Formats: sequence, C-alpha cells, structure tokens
Amino acid sequence: MSRDPKRIPVVLEKIQKTWEKHSDLRFGQLMINFCSYLNQKKIHMHGIEDDEFIREFEKFYDSLK
Repeated sequence: MSRDPKRIPVVLEKIQKTWEKHSDLRFGQLMINFCSYLNQKKIHMHGIEDDEFIREFEKFYDSLK
C-alpha cells in the first residue's frame, strides 16, 4: 500500500503556517517542542500518521496563543 503523495504539501503547509505564527522559533525548536508535547501524550513521532500529526500539531501550537 502506497501513501498518497498529495498529503505532503498539506503537512508542509501546516508546518509553514505554524512556523510563520511563531517565527521567533528556529525550526529545530519548533519540532523539538512538538516532539516533547507528543512524548507527554505517549505518542511517538516515528509512528504517528500524517493526519494525526496535523491534528496534534494544531492542538499544541494553538494552545500557545
């Protein structure tokens, strides 16, 4: 089973929009902060599906407003 390549720009666009809102963060900080959030929820970055990644990414960074 192949994953749909159309998902890639969707995920990257979410990262880009979030990073633009939090432009004071370096990219590594953006991702490490998110990985720490996932770890607290017992979700592992390497096993998360892309749709769940987007939902959790939005939840985490929306909570920082």
